[in-house]
Amino acid sequence: TNEFALFHAKQGLVLFVAEVICFIVSIVPFFAVILAFVGVPILVGLSLWGMVLAFRGLMQKIPLVSTIAETIIV
Repeated sequence: TNEFALFHAKQGLVLFVAEVICFIVSIVPFFAVILAFVGVPILVGLSLWGMVLAFRGLMQKIPLVSTIAETIIV
């Protein structure tokens, strides 16, 4: 297996799951406002950061995301 691809796939999976959870939680109006101004920009920023790292060929860990991603067993 390609260690580089697996590294970024795991981090991407963690971010995707977090985005889906935010979407589901945003059904509640109070949480929708909080997520719109805090959660979504953070997740989009982390996703863009991860994409830039992957395009540059770097295997840099994204804080908290990589901690969760390392627990994924493939």
